Amino acid sequence: MLKSLGIVSTSMTERIMHDRVMDVRSWFPATDYYTEHADRLTYSFSHLPKALPPSFKCLCIGSWGAEVPILIAEFGASEVVCVRAPDKNIPTIERRAVRAPGREDAFPVTLFALDVESDTLPVELRDRFDLVLAWEILEHLRDDPPRMIWQAIKCLRNGGFISLTTPNALWHYHTTAQLFGVNALGLKLQPHLPFATHWRLYSPWEVADLCVHMNCEVIEVTTFLRTEPFSLKSRAFLAALRWFRRASGNGDCSYGQHVHVVARKRGDPAPYRPEWLFPATDEGGRTAHLGSLP
Repeated sequence: MLKSLGIVSTSMTERIMHDRVMDVRSWFPATDYYTEHADRLTYSFSHLPKALPPSFKCLCIGSWGAEVPILIAEFGASEVVCVRAPDKNIPTIERRAVRAPGREDAFPVTLFALDVESDTLPVELRDRFDLVLAWEILEHLRDDPPRMIWQAIKCLRNGGFISLTTPNALWHYHTTAQLFGVNALGLKLQPHLPFATHWRLYSPWEVADLCVHMNCEVIEVTTFLRTEPFSLKSRAFLAALRWFRRASGNGDCSYGQHVHVVARKRGDPAPYRPEWLFPATDEGGRTAHLGSLP
């Protein structure tokens, strides 16, 4: 199924992705969150599209601005705009300067506080950016996840890139847990932490499908943070799992804990509500809702 979506081979993707591996820890606060996610962020930044133009403009969805210093100082971004979740006492729009730990330079950022599932992104953000980052956002969206991607793509210039990461629903640890009677996908509800709950996990093919049906060319589909099998028994199990999944359309998807998809905008995206995500009884009214957006 990945081939049917028009996805190019790995050998081609390697020529348009950054080939350097960098450790990004020093660019982020030493909090529990960034310590836990340091390896994920290192991979994500190391795999930004190499074909980005000089002084590119970047939109970060689901961010309060922590990525701004590294994007400007290390990658040469000329402008970074962030969209974060709304909350009490947070202004709808705010301009501020962000510093990385241990560095004196402050980097400007404009922050919008919006719900990417129900609010409409400002018109001035459309067709403006060369890169959109939507890292670890999809799994937090409950009502209309494709709408976030649709709005993100609308903010790209033609030829611009969107980079998405999300936990991999097909990670082999989930399968192992299920075999031993553990509900690995019984995700914890966290209503006391707005937008913290993981409502749904996605497969590599599903993330790619969302991009393709919104007028993007998928450049790379991978999984990362690989946990290699450490014993003969676990290697045999993983080989069997890969054999059973050979026709799933997800490629070699069992190793990585997270999905990584990079896609390039071809033209204006159309709203997309896939049957694999939404119940048929809900499709008519919600499709009309999407189609009526400006």
